[in-house]
Amino acid sequence: MRKRLAALAARGWSGARALRAALLLAVALGSGMAVLGAPADIARGLAWLQAQVQPSGTLAVDSKIAAQQQAACETAGTLIKLAGGNTQIAALIVALQQPTADAATESLACLQQLRQQLGQTILVSDIETRRIGQQGYAPFEGFGVATALDTGWALAAQLQNLPDAAKTSVIAWLLLSRTYSDTLTSIRFP
Repeated sequence: MRKRLAALAARGWSGARALRAALLLAVALGSGMAVLGAPADIARGLAWLQAQVQPSGTLAVDSKIAAQQQAACETAGTLIKLAGGNTQIAALIVALQQPTADAATESLACLQQLRQQLGQTILVSDIETRRIGQQGYAPFEGFGVATALDTGWALAAQLQNLPDAAKTSVIAWLLLSRTYSDTLTSIRFP
């Protein structure tokens, strides 16, 4: 080992640079090999998720923790990020755009965000029918009480469409909706 170090020192800095470059290359290749396992996992997950989308735009299995519209919308958002635009996303969006009287504000907001991600311009949003005066947004059409959760969803979707005065009033309402422990108040149904 001493002879190798002496030979390296005799060759000067060029040998040290070559050794450093070789070490860096070995580290880079080693960490690259660890990362190469991730795309296979992502590909398997993506294939599974794509298999869940039926041609009608519904999911093969109903969500046990989320509203069906919200689950479909979140699925479409994930597919957009992982696979780009495809027929499954189009089917999900068509199904999500079917008029329903009981569509939750968070589902409408999610759909609007999807459409914006796909480059569509939203001129008139159904979400604005949920706005309660100078407060926030209600969870459903005709519901008279604004909630922090639905206001957050609506604000995320509407941020680029709202005039400054409306943004200011919604954000002020959200700030006033905090409790003494600095958390947002929970959803309360009358």
